[in-house]
Amino acid sequence: PQEIRARMSGLLAARHFPGLVKAGDCVSVLAVAVQG
Repeated sequence: PQEIRARMSGLLAARHFPGLVKAGDCVSVLAVAVQG
């Protein structure tokens, strides 16, 4: 494992699902909430 620090605070939520992702791969989606 490698530690990676973001330049902003937040929360990363992840969920395992069947697919082409192999052990050791990391797939995530990051988003930023904006006021509109």
